[in-house]
Amino acid sequence: MDENFKTKSDVRSPFDVMNILFSYDENEFDNLTKKDKERNAFLVNRRMSIGYPIQACKLSQIGMSQEFVIDSWFSVTKRFKGRKPSWFYLKSNKEKIVKNEIKFTERSKEFYKKTNQISDKEFDLAIKFEPITMRDYLLEIEKYLKIISKHDPK
Repeated sequence: MDENFKTKSDVRSPFDVMNILFSYDENEFDNLTKKDKERNAFLVNRRMSIGYPIQACKLSQIGMSQEFVIDSWFSVTKRFKGRKPSWFYLKSNKEKIVKNEIKFTERSKEFYKKTNQISDKEFDLAIKFEPITMRDYLLEIEKYLKIISKHDPK
């Protein structure tokens, strides 16, 4: 297939290009097409601006060749010798909790619903969209309910 007629799936993603930049493999970098470089230059430049803001500003000027931008960043990343620097990140470290991992009693659930005047549906949405906050809050409620039940003369 001619290089000018690539399908959308043949074009590399920005994450692939960034991994190639930090791979320290010039053969793999040479395999990047002009179209790959042009399509991903903006995102690569944006990520590199975290560590090199002045250079990224200069490379983002209007009329700058996008292919040259990627080539310039490759010359910078060769210094890292295959390692990604600490300031360069691609994924967040957001803690993920499955709904089944949140353990709470029916009493704490009812206390939370009554205090916040919400329905079961709204409670389930809160668990779904804010699992970490809800887990912490429900654990706090359970702790206080245990203290109250100890001192309650019933």
